Amino acid sequence: MNETTLLTLGIIAGAVTLISVYGVIKKERKFFLLGLFLYSFLVVPNELMAYFDSGNMVHLMTAGLWAVQFVIAFPVKASYDSSNTVAYMLVKKMLLAIIIINLCGISLTYNVEALPDFFSLYHGIFCALSTLLIIKFHRGEIVAE
Repeated sequence: MNETTLLTLGIIAGAVTLISVYGVIKKERKFFLLGLFLYSFLVVPNELMAYFDSGNMVHLMTAGLWAVQFVIAFPVKASYDSSNTVAYMLVKKMLLAIIIINLCGISLTYNVEALPDFFSLYHGIFCALSTLLIIKFHRGEIVAE
């Protein structure tokens, strides 16, 4: 990938990361998930193209990992409240999966030469936001509706 393409993807990735930040600040689950969903939508096709070009399995595995995030973050209009303990536990597990996926993203950006290091910032933001949400869920500060 050339520098112009990476810069363009970086700007778009920054914009969708800001969508998730906005969602957490405004306590709007749909925006948090939309940012994650769109970020995954950037990663999966690019990694699949890189895999088809090079045959390097790291690209296929990366695409698979972000496909999982893509599915987890798919915005749905399901509503539930704190009385639904099963839904709350599933949300916590989904957030933990998002943290693990984005920790892998941080590692990949530092270990794959073709990726600029600033992409790790976006993954770090998603990890921090997800961790914050888990803490807020645990404290009972968030009621998802």
